[in-house]
Amino acid sequence: VELVGNHGLLALDFEKYINALVESGSNRSDSIIRVYGCFLQLAVESDQSIRDEVFDSFSALGGNFDAYVDALISRGRSKEVLELIALLAPHWDHNLGYCKLGSAAFRAGDIKVAEPFLVKLWNGIEGSSFSAEMSMLAEIWYNRDKQNAASDLLIDCLRKTVAEIQETKFISDRQMLADQFHLHRSTYLRLFPDGESDLTEQGLLDGPC
Repeated sequence: VELVGNHGLLALDFEKYINALVESGSNRSDSIIRVYGCFLQLAVESDQSIRDEVFDSFSALGGNFDAYVDALISRGRSKEVLELIALLAPHWDHNLGYCKLGSAAFRAGDIKVAEPFLVKLWNGIEGSSFSAEMSMLAEIWYNRDKQNAASDLLIDCLRKTVAEIQETKFISDRQMLADQFHLHRSTYLRLFPDGESDLTEQGLLDGPC
């Protein structure tokens, strides 16, 4: 547990170890897949008494999940991403889990798996409007012929993001929120190329930044 559990040493030093392997001549994606695979095997074989901790979203598996997913996708192994999602879903039944799993499924190209997680995120946390995953959900809905729902979602995200930018006192938060505003606006204009006038009418074309 001290190694692969919640905030364990392997979770914290994963990036350092991967960098060392790359410096020695190993391919980054292949190194990530191999090392994470060892974490995964340890977790699967762990005793039931510590299973929840080793599968925690802040364990070695959770902390390096996105890097592993990206590495698998870069190697054309998206099926393994979906298998991992199925394995982790019972342990990640919370907003952070919905965010990670939904995003991973979307990046792996399976919108049927991604949508339920992203909908749970949208329904489960007020701050979801500021997340990139809402642009993913809007794109899913658009491609499922739910254009009105996609438009409404993005407009809602833009409005709430603008309001939050205007209220926050912290420069770092304003920059993060501004980045999310520009992402949602870009998604909207990509999905609705003629939508610039609609954003202009609602004061959402340029935003507060």
